Amino acid sequence: VVVPGCRHLWKVACCDVAELRQDEGKFRKACGEACARTLKCGHDCQGTCSRCNFEGVETLDDGSKHVKCSKPCGKSFLCGHWCE
Repeated sequence: VVVPGCRHLWKVACCDVAELRQDEGKFRKACGEACARTLKCGHDCQGTCSRCNFEGVETLDDGSKHVKCSKPCGKSFLCGHWCE
C-alpha cells in the first residue's frame, strides 16, 4: 500500500487496508520509513517519515520538516568554544 502524502510503500495485512484507508491521518502517522535527509547542520536526519512530518521542528529550504538533530556538532566558534 502507498502511504498518502509521503508516497512510501508500506506492507500491511490485507485485513487492515480498508481501516487504514478510512483514517488517512492514522495511516500517515504510522509511516516508519527512515528519513535520512541531510539537515542544515550536515548530519543525516535520525527521524522517521511520520515523526518528521508530525513532530518536526527544523525546516529545510524546501519546506520539509524534520526532527531536531541530536548529534554533537563538533565545530568550533571564533571565540574558541565548541558547538554542542
